[in-house]
Amino acid sequence: PTVTVSVGVTGAERLRTALLVLEELGKYSISGVVDSVNFTTLTSIELWYDDRFQVDLGDTSQLAHKIGSLEATVNAMESYESGYLDLSFKNWPDKVGYTPFS
Repeated sequence: PTVTVSVGVTGAERLRTALLVLEELGKYSISGVVDSVNFTTLTSIELWYDDRFQVDLGDTSQLAHKIGSLEATVNAMESYESGYLDLSFKNWPDKVGYTPFS
């Protein structure tokens, strides 16, 4: 039998990912409206945008495209809209999923 040992994510990996995400947010000048970012799992990075949107970025693949899509999506929405934005591109390849909060 083969035994696979799963190695946890190190603090250094989380820090590298955090810096990468913050750098991309800064390129679009939206880092100031991001309230929090959760790096608990690096395959499902989540952030809160302007206390209006819970955003699932998935992993860091296509990160620049995801952050650009986030900015374009939020800019196209009305100021009263809020909800969950899926930018992982897993469920909808190359599309942003939107589920309004009830």
